[in-house]
Amino acid sequence: MLKGQINKIDKTSVLPRYYQVIETIKELIVFGSYKKGDKIPSERNLAELLDVSLITVRRATDELTRQGILIKEWGRGIFVNRIPEDKRKTLTVGLTCWQNGEQYSTHPVQFSIMQGVGEVFLGTNYGLKTVFITPELIQSKKYQQYFTSQKIDGLINIVLEIPDTDLEEIEKHIPYVVHGNRPERINGVSIDMESISYELTKKLIFFGHRNIGVINGPEEFTPNQLWLKGYKKAMEESNLEISKNNLKSADYCCESGYRLACEILAQRKKPTAIICGDDYLAVGCLNAIKKFGLNCPEDIWVFGFGDFPVARYSHPPLSTVKFSYYEMGKQLAYMLIKVIQREKIEAPVILTGEIIFRESAGHKE
Repeated sequence: MLKGQINKIDKTSVLPRYYQVIETIKELIVFGSYKKGDKIPSERNLAELLDVSLITVRRATDELTRQGILIKEWGRGIFVNRIPEDKRKTLTVGLTCWQNGEQYSTHPVQFSIMQGVGEVFLGTNYGLKTVFITPELIQSKKYQQYFTSQKIDGLINIVLEIPDTDLEEIEKHIPYVVHGNRPERINGVSIDMESISYELTKKLIFFGHRNIGVINGPEEFTPNQLWLKGYKKAMEESNLEISKNNLKSADYCCESGYRLACEILAQRKKPTAIICGDDYLAVGCLNAIKKFGLNCPEDIWVFGFGDFPVARYSHPPLSTVKFSYYEMGKQLAYMLIKVIQREKIEAPVILTGEIIFRESAGHKE
């Protein structure tokens, strides 16, 4: 039997069950139920008492053995090898946020990812701290000093402004995971931008559009490069002309969407559809269409990305690519736990989205 008071495994929790078993065993040791040299219950008994599978318990005890906390002796059982660090000590995880002068990110993506991360860390010994990334920090490249001063034990980076080469330097000093950079990064969670863009462009071509514009986010960001790659691939496969005047990029905001759409619509040959890199850009685009005396969707179809709350309440309701940044936040948190615990990451996590047709593309819900 287990000695001491324990909490049962919470099967409704977003935390992996094997991770909960690990923390339960460590907690029993930390609080003195089992001391160094004590024998703990067998894996089969643990599985029955905690109401989880034998495979789950074995994965947990194997990990604790790898960490040197437990030791398995053939024919004798499992023993406490050393006392783990007190679970009551909070580990601080930094979540990056872009700050340029007095301006900092209030984009829905930031908050959705933060909600997902917070859901995973709720009730654990992980605390969350916002870590602001500035142009000055990137220019100086004094990452080690900065992250040391922040007193964080791990980092979730969602600021695309940090160059890939700088991320390689950061990795030498602090455990971290990253969103949105190159899909091949093992310790990363990204969106399959190329495939989504290709599929969306193909759908628009199927509906008869031959002149399709793109208003994207900053062109130096890898996700936006992949988005453009998927668009170009679809256009070229259909033998359609790609006009450079129809390809625009700027910051993710309504103002940029409005300004760039005005530039596109000022041309004599106007596109019949415009794909935008996020819903804010698309809302700005809708307003530019009205300024030019045109109607959406009768004259021009508009697509966004993200399915932010504004998408349903724009006029007309915005067609978009539905994507859960909340789920991305959860996956980033899960991955960081593994990185901090020095578990091997087998492959990056690549998520996809769902194309949603609403009135801005001629479809009513």
